[in-house]
Amino acid sequence: MKKLITAILFCSLNGWANPPALIPAPAETEIHEGRASVPAVLTYSECPREASGAVAFLNRMGEKIPVSARKGTPASLHLKTDAGMGPEAYTLTVTDGEVSVTAGGTAGFVYAFSALIQAAGQPEEIPAFTVRDRPETEWRGFMLDSARHFQSIDTVIGLLDKLAFARINRLHWHLTDNDGWRIESRKFPKLNTVSSRVGRYPESERNGFYTFEEIARVSDRAAELGITVYPEIDMPGHAAALVEAYPELLCPSNRDRVPVSEKISNRDWTDILCVANPDLFPFLTEILDEVLTAFRHPEYFHMGGDEVPLGIWAACPLCSEKMNRENLSEKDLLTHFLKQYASYLEEKGVTPIYWCEYPTRKISDNAIAQVWRAYVGRTYLKQSLKAGIRTLNAAGDYAYFDYPQFKGTAKSAWMPVLSLKKVYTYNFRPSATAPGKDLFMGGACTLWTEEVNQDSIDEMIFPRLFAFSEQMWTPKNKKNFARFGKRLEILSPVIEKTGISQGKAPSREALQKAVPATVATSLNFKNSHYPEYAVNGRDADAFVSAFAPKAGDYFSVRLKEPAVGNRLQIISGGFFIYDTPNGRIDDGTTVSVCYDGEDGNPVGVGSFRNGIVDCEIKAPVREVRIDFRNEDQPVSVNEIIVK
Repeated sequence: MKKLITAILFCSLNGWANPPALIPAPAETEIHEGRASVPAVLTYSECPREASGAVAFLNRMGEKIPVSARKGTPASLHLKTDAGMGPEAYTLTVTDGEVSVTAGGTAGFVYAFSALIQAAGQPEEIPAFTVRDRPETEWRGFMLDSARHFQSIDTVIGLLDKLAFARINRLHWHLTDNDGWRIESRKFPKLNTVSSRVGRYPESERNGFYTFEEIARVSDRAAELGITVYPEIDMPGHAAALVEAYPELLCPSNRDRVPVSEKISNRDWTDILCVANPDLFPFLTEILDEVLTAFRHPEYFHMGGDEVPLGIWAACPLCSEKMNRENLSEKDLLTHFLKQYASYLEEKGVTPIYWCEYPTRKISDNAIAQVWRAYVGRTYLKQSLKAGIRTLNAAGDYAYFDYPQFKGTAKSAWMPVLSLKKVYTYNFRPSATAPGKDLFMGGACTLWTEEVNQDSIDEMIFPRLFAFSEQMWTPKNKKNFARFGKRLEILSPVIEKTGISQGKAPSREALQKAVPATVATSLNFKNSHYPEYAVNGRDADAFVSAFAPKAGDYFSVRLKEPAVGNRLQIISGGFFIYDTPNGRIDDGTTVSVCYDGEDGNPVGVGSFRNGIVDCEIKAPVREVRIDFRNEDQPVSVNEIIVK
């Protein structure tokens, strides 16, 4: 008997009750008589050129749906192109033992197979069906930050399949920032030998850059999936890694700087380019030409342009002279630089994108502003569209996936919790009556990686990316969060089998197994802010006490293996602790260690100052202990580091 893999959902005595559970919910589903089943091996006799990448995608992601070509034998998979449908539209029909797909282009075939994977993996039989689907919003973007925590090229390429599975069609690749320059330069080798190695993170996650050949691999895989990839070279701010190698690009008055590797706070950034330096733009254009070549002259190019602190240019003799001569403010100077940057890209036939800091300032007729500041997100969206600017919405409180998903998770003070429901129910679009609404380009979500390493990417993105996808893809009358949640529950086992790991609320038991230490403390702790968070190696976590420590309270970490190094760092404070201002441990609070082989003989090594301990140690450490005095507020212990 021919082996079949049966697809899903519920049936009743009166017939089939429900269509297949799919994410995002499709525009139209038609139910047919009979059941839907997918043969153990799908065979096709003809494969349109536009479908070849999608067939490879199905073989990679569809664990139980191998596909092969068998000319001259009856086919179970029928593929057809209809360019009139639009490149992302598709029709998928699944009957008893046969699958038919008609799509408008490469992306349409990929999305049809994504739906097929979901349908074929559900737990119960479903009726034969036809799905007719197309996106409501054309631009559905995702930004990956590779500048902070660096990811391997295989991680990036693997991520593309997962984005396509979730119907994401734009990958914005953030390749430069204060913590690293991540793209090869053949003209300026110090960008590779110096700027790619400056970050403050563990060495394996901060040293590296992508070669031209690796970028070509990403571009090729993206094209097979219908994903448009474009780089971000962030200027004139966020330039610490660049000026680590080329400090002459800084303002003359701003060259007495702290190296990136010695900065404590990731918000201590004053390394901005001197935009009045006559040598700056010729230097930058040579870099841009290299990047454009590596990306084969992409359709889009992100210029950055955000978070340029005011005051530095005003203090610079070159910039202030230019401002006085041309009657410019510092904001004007930034706009002037971005216009120059955009003009160069447009001369190359590339559309510039920039982070929207000043929504009424138009950079060029063709440039796209990306709204990101959460607290003014909808205001900036309205103002930018009204000013006649093409605009993307990536409002931080609803689209920043480095924010924790679950209540009780320790996090930086400025981070809100971004729940699945909050993503799903936010309307990224302007109102139907908004002036300039036709200039709305679409929505984008982002993964900044100051506090996310490559092993945590999936858990931070998913399942929130599915919520974003449905918000942007599905017609308004088909969207409902409760029904989305039920479909997600049904599909979660299928999703896991594709290789996607979804985020889950942490349990203390799992945390204790993962941490290479035992923690003892006299302090009660906030729900889910476990003591182990102080030593689990993740920047996003902190131990948070429930009450203010008193004299005699302690926090002790005993390592399972001695830690070798010559310096001990303990970082406290700066985490959201309900009504607590900052969680810093008071100045003068003492720290002692037990060296390996000298158990029971603690040695005082330092004390807190401005919430931080940074002291010398003389041998491998087995135990670290904090002895509190009377504090006036609860405290957070963010990280204990031996280096």
